Amino acid sequence: MSAATGTAAPITNLWRVQNLWFRIPPGVNGNAAAAAAIRQKAKELSLAILAHTKNSADQTAALRKVREAVATCDMALFCGGE
Repeated sequence: MSAATGTAAPITNLWRVQNLWFRIPPGVNGNAAAAAAIRQKAKELSLAILAHTKNSADQTAALRKVREAVATCDMALFCGGE
């Protein structure tokens, strides 16, 4: 919350990338190291997108596609390629 206005501070894409989207879920079918490596690279890509593009709908779409790719990788790890 903002002390000046009494309202909650807006959550930014940078905050989402750094604190929310690329946390490692517990137990990805015994592939925690693989999940961590994928998340680290996805976070690096997301930070590069934030650093080199303007805040826009396109930027948000690019970040969400990275997030979707990580979710798909989670399913691949969880299902073991089946």
